[in-house]
Order: sequence, then C-alpha cells, then structure tokens
Amino acid sequence: MTTVTVFTRDGAIESVESKGHAGYARSGKDVVCAAVSVAVQSGLAGLCEVAKVEVKTKEGEGYLRYEIGGQDAKRVDVKAILETVRVTVRSIAKQYPRYVKLEEVDNAY
Repeated sequence: MTTVTVFTRDGAIESVESKGHAGYARSGKDVVCAAVSVAVQSGLAGLCEVAKVEVKTKEGEGYLRYEIGGQDAKRVDVKAILETVRVTVRSIAKQYPRYVKLEEVDNAY
C-alpha cells in the first residue's frame, strides 16, 4: 500500500510524504503506484519550477517527502499546487482504497 500524508498548519499544506508501493500490479505495470507517484512528484516539480520556492526533500526507495517554509505555504500559487496534489491523491485513494491511503495531519501547536 502507498500512504500519502499531507501535513498542514493553519489550513496550509507545509509538507507531503509518500511511502510504500501500491501493490496493485507487478513492478513496471502498477498504474496505481504510477498515478500516485506522478501526482506527488508533479507537486514537487510545480513548487520548484513554477512557484520557485525553496523545498527540502528526502528521497529513498518508495519514499519521497518534501517540505516548504512557513510563509511560502500561504502563497496562492503554492496553495494551488499542493491542494492539487491532495485532491488528486484523494481521488486515487477513493478509487483504489486497498492500494492507496491519504492521511491528513494538522501540525498546529
């Protein structure tokens, strides 16, 4: 199963973490895993290439996490990019609940 966790503070997404493999099909044929990967990686590309914000990343086999700074999370363009990631993953998780899980965590103190 792939789990995508969206971390928010004051209603703004500050971090996205994706871990695991969907397991829908064998490696190279898993369209569910590919769809989640595209959604999450597109968010990272949008932040770096379109919004031009500084992003901290951590990557590994079946793992990607990216975080942005507090004020950047409140920018309209950044919010649009990250909300698109969230709604896309939510849609995939609804279609394939045995293979994809979306978790939402509020980091407000």
